[in-house]
Amino acid sequence: MQDLTLFVLDPVCSYKDKYHDDDKLAMASAYLDGRYTMAEIAAEFGVHYSTVSRAVAK
Repeated sequence: MQDLTLFVLDPVCSYKDKYHDDDKLAMASAYLDGRYTMAEIAAEFGVHYSTVSRAVAK
């Protein structure tokens, strides 16, 4: 069985809390962590996945 501990400890919303002053940094950090797709991050932040893509590119 796959270990789901990491998903429980670090949901996407934890990046919103950690970088509450900078959504672009929060989105990029969540994506670069490697556990979330751009679509998952976009859904959590209420933006289109292309917004996440632009945040990651910067």
